[in-house]
Amino acid sequence: MVRRYLLPRLFALALLLILCSCERLPEEYPPPEQHPPSQESASVPPEWMFLDMADADAPSHFVKDLQAPVNDGWVFTGPSPTLKILAVLTKDLKLRVEFTLWEVAFRDTGPVQLEFRVNGIPLANVRYDSPGPKIFEQPIPPENLAVGEESTVSITIDKPWVSPRNHLQYGFILQRIGFVR
Repeated sequence: MVRRYLLPRLFALALLLILCSCERLPEEYPPPEQHPPSQESASVPPEWMFLDMADADAPSHFVKDLQAPVNDGWVFTGPSPTLKILAVLTKDLKLRVEFTLWEVAFRDTGPVQLEFRVNGIPLANVRYDSPGPKIFEQPIPPENLAVGEESTVSITIDKPWVSPRNHLQYGFILQRIGFVR
């Protein structure tokens, strides 16, 4: 008697499990096609390519010869400061550097020459005959940059100032640096 009811019940249970397991899967779609930013895109925020020393994340861009913490939007550099800056475009860009040649250091070193490099490639050598605020701006050949990659920007001073107090070498005071159109 138990066998008589058991077999149909097992069959019904198996049929129910089979029917419940038949579920239609959702349709599959490929991921959207990816494109690098357009070179002519006006929607790219310029601040992505320009670094102000007053920015909270400025020290995260320092590679070499920059002293954190940043002081009220400026930082003393060593003899060859190097930073990483994101290039979201490559066409029609200029390297812009806003810096100050410190008067105290300039009295000891006299005129200095600064060499500006982008990704290790020399961009310009500029001689400065006076202390004070300076702005350097020079076009960058597009082949020296890559879209969506951080570029290395370095500036080397030919005669760093040596502090008589701690014997450390200092270059200049950096306020802002980056790529502009």
